[in-house]
Amino acid sequence: MGLPVQEATSHGNHAVRLVTAMASAEPDWAAARMAESLDLAEHHRSARWLWQCIAPISAHCRLSGWEALIERAAVLAEKLGNPDRIRRQNRPAAFVRKAGGAFGAVLAGPSREADGESYESEEHEQQEAHVLLAAHWAETLADAPPVTVFDELVGVGGVFSGPQMRIRARVAALGARLRTAESGVPAFLDHAVARCGVSDQIDDVAETLLPELLRSPGDEPGARSARHWCARQLKKMSERAPGTRPHRAARFAASGLHPLPAAEIREVVKDAWDGGAGWRPERLDRAFLVRDSATRLLAPMAATDTTGRGRESKALRRWRALEQERTRQLSRGANDWPPYGDGGIWGKPERNAVNSILHASLRDHAPAHPDLVAHALDEKVALADIPWLAKLVGQAADHPHVDIAHTLLMRHGPELADWCARLWTGQHAFPDDETKKAALRLWSGLVWMRAAERPSLTAQADLLTEYLNPTRWRSGLEVLARWNAHGVSELAGPAGEDGWGRLDAALAPIAKLSTGHPQAGRAPTAAALRFHCLCRFAPIGETAQRAHTIETATEAVRAADTTTVISTTGFLVERLCLVDPSAAVTLTTLVAARTAQQGKHENHHVRSMVHRWPHPLRHLVRATDYADLERLVRGLSGGPERMLLNVLDLAVALRRQEPVRDDALRWLADSPYLAQVTMQLRNSAVRHRRTPLTDPAWPEVLPGAGRAEHADAALGR
Repeated sequence: MGLPVQEATSHGNHAVRLVTAMASAEPDWAAARMAESLDLAEHHRSARWLWQCIAPISAHCRLSGWEALIERAAVLAEKLGNPDRIRRQNRPAAFVRKAGGAFGAVLAGPSREADGESYESEEHEQQEAHVLLAAHWAETLADAPPVTVFDELVGVGGVFSGPQMRIRARVAALGARLRTAESGVPAFLDHAVARCGVSDQIDDVAETLLPELLRSPGDEPGARSARHWCARQLKKMSERAPGTRPHRAARFAASGLHPLPAAEIREVVKDAWDGGAGWRPERLDRAFLVRDSATRLLAPMAATDTTGRGRESKALRRWRALEQERTRQLSRGANDWPPYGDGGIWGKPERNAVNSILHASLRDHAPAHPDLVAHALDEKVALADIPWLAKLVGQAADHPHVDIAHTLLMRHGPELADWCARLWTGQHAFPDDETKKAALRLWSGLVWMRAAERPSLTAQADLLTEYLNPTRWRSGLEVLARWNAHGVSELAGPAGEDGWGRLDAALAPIAKLSTGHPQAGRAPTAAALRFHCLCRFAPIGETAQRAHTIETATEAVRAADTTTVISTTGFLVERLCLVDPSAAVTLTTLVAARTAQQGKHENHHVRSMVHRWPHPLRHLVRATDYADLERLVRGLSGGPERMLLNVLDLAVALRRQEPVRDDALRWLADSPYLAQVTMQLRNSAVRHRRTPLTDPAWPEVLPGAGRAEHADAALGR
């Protein structure tokens, strides 16, 4: 119970697991401890701690003392956060968590948990908690006529009347209850549409209420009535007279259908309209490309159109044609808008509203329907597709456990990256700045997730100097940081990486901007990136080159006011071990002197820095002679503590022929960490006494199996 939050909530929360195991034998004692755990979750404002408590509380709610805990947890959940906080948890490719990070974290590279195990575990806890809380709230849904219950939950204008989590769960439970209703469902849905009025909350209400009512199987009377109602509203909308706006009920139906799988959507609306034959562009526009129409259904329906000739595929091509015409107008310098619909123009605000809806829908359904990305690549209408592809890649790059999206983008990555490069460096500049900015984010994400080849340092320098004007420096520096991050780029050998000099020259003027410059705020970012690239890519093979690089790094470490710059030096230390281990030791002891706490508490930033140094320290211990090892250990005597202990552990493991254990106690006799050192040396000696010094090799499982007399003729076939 007394562990820090990060440790307490990892590995399933051992305290909660222990209390859960004791619940059956000692229910009162366990209930009191679980109540304490909820108090700690509230005290630390840790939503994850709370999610870990909810499953055992729900499972034991009938035991003595446990009855009140589920409501206590439910109230606390509303205070700490919503596991369904993006309101799209039941959409086809919803990403529950968006990882963010500072510039230094970007340079450190993709998370070490690149397999997504931690993300996946936390998401599972969130989703399980959401399901259990929703079931709890559904049990308390009032037993009254549906219209009365709905009006209590949803106010005029479609505003949820109360805590969001609780009300959403009860609205969804109301939808599930209506599945068995013998009559009254169409009238209820008409009332719900009227209740929402002209508010945009109509989408939120529909997405919460209708999926439970419409989902398969649709053979229950209420579900069947609701499906027929949706089909009828969509049909009326598509058949309305030119120049008239669609009724809001069509938007309600489309928003409620959108969270369902594409195949189920097609099943519901198959009676709404006939095939696409005879649908002129004007009718396609009225049905799909105006607000309050079936825009939300366009992507999933087109994704399941196997022929490519259905009305939805035609409407999607029609949308891209309009965006292509807009691109041509921008290229000519004209601010005209393409004609569309019933004598109108494809311009603001209609275009912005439709594009916003369509981009979100394409992004949601693309992971399950790869053809949506393939169609975008076939037609290559950047104004239409680059924005949603950029967001899809951003989500997939930050969520490597979303396997379908990740695999999809890995398949198309090189082609997408080539498209983005042409938009920036092609002979004719693309006319829309926002689309180019999205293309840069798309390109960045593809390289970050290793779905596309990293541009050379020369190409990066050209992009920064020739194509990115000062107002785009912020975006450009973030992209270059991702392209050159640890884990995305490889450490250069002693000769350095080709193009480093050009990139350094391109970054230098930005890093040295005076305070009066309009873009002076970019200088620290450029300086950090420049130093990062120097440590990873600068040539150090020749004595003069090495001396210049070490001098620059020494000055940077001495002047640094954050551990981000100091931590970056580890890349240079690792490279120096190949050519000048003594210089690597000198640089490491300088880093230690700048971050040493001399026995005092070490803050999170120092511990985080040490956590990023496992490879430099291992290379140091392997490469140095014994005199330099002594100098290294003495230089670390004041800390950081973890760095010192790691070096000693590595020395005991890798240098067993030398009296490291006894000498280290003598070298560190005056260290404030002598007690910790003594314990580390003893533990390392025990732990490593049987560790092989050579890398393990596969044993020969069947000795002699390769001899001719044992050959199997069947294998030759």
